[in-house]
Amino acid sequence: MTEGTTAPPVWLIRAGRRGRYATDFVDAGIIAIGWGAVGDLAARDRQDLVRAVRNEYGDNKAAPGIGGMLYRFANEIRISDWILTPDSETRELHAGRVTSAYEFRGEPLVEDFPHTHTVIWERVFSRDELSKRILYQLGSLLTVSKPSAQDALGAFLEGAPMPEADADDTADPAGIEDDPTGTIELYEDLRARTAELIARQVADPDGYETQDLFAGILRTMGYYTQVAPEGKDGGVDILASKDALGVEPPILKVQVKARPTTRSTPTDIRALARFVTPPDERGIFVSTGGFTRDAETDARVVRINTIGMDRLVDLLLETYERLDQDTRSLVPLRRLYVP
Repeated sequence: MTEGTTAPPVWLIRAGRRGRYATDFVDAGIIAIGWGAVGDLAARDRQDLVRAVRNEYGDNKAAPGIGGMLYRFANEIRISDWILTPDSETRELHAGRVTSAYEFRGEPLVEDFPHTHTVIWERVFSRDELSKRILYQLGSLLTVSKPSAQDALGAFLEGAPMPEADADDTADPAGIEDDPTGTIELYEDLRARTAELIARQVADPDGYETQDLFAGILRTMGYYTQVAPEGKDGGVDILASKDALGVEPPILKVQVKARPTTRSTPTDIRALARFVTPPDERGIFVSTGGFTRDAETDARVVRINTIGMDRLVDLLLETYERLDQDTRSLVPLRRLYVP
């Protein structure tokens, strides 16, 4: 960056719920958002968009926030800006540069996402390469946001040293972008941001500790568990049942893959399915790196329940107060009271 020039801003844009369309956006060379019934956003002011959201979706409370988000997407994102879009299942972030002005596509490149900018996607990296201070900001529930750590993120994406304060590996609850419309509830926003940090902790343990973590979660649900010892597990990491002897159906057979940056494949799903005999046995596949689309399809066919990182963190938070001390020690957390 030469003296006198301004670094391009960095935008965080979520590719659908839980970032499930991130790969589709990268393949199509775009970033996009929904709310297609509002129509073309070009040359429309915020108030017009808010009215259109109310007319089409009838959500008066959320309308100002959605209308403002649509306005920002169409008017404030410019050519050469950086775009980050998270793939929550793999804990990866895709980074690219905007190459076009806003465009409304009557025939979207990704179904249900007609509002677009074209993007050259330049790199993909693990969220764990970022400090907790920055990671906390990336947990926002907003579909379109501009994290406050602009200098740090810009430096990271340009390959330059981060400012010392932002390289500090501590969370900074104050360093977040406000939601001026008030459409995001405080509790929900804090939970989403802290879940990002918790996912980082869940990603740290090795495969055997992740087995123990999930077995502990099952025990809070009333299951007795048998965890395979270290070494070859014969294809099943955890056996769980409602009775201590493990004979009362249904018997749960669980495979756990602790590979935060690698998606599990159809081969992995089929390997577990070979050990599951319906209806007395049911299979669960836990993968901290998520699943490929084909793996998810195969899992539905063979009736294997899939649990990725987001669902694992949700289960951890739902059961944490009931976990035994050994399981809690794998992911130590503190309680926070929110009004």
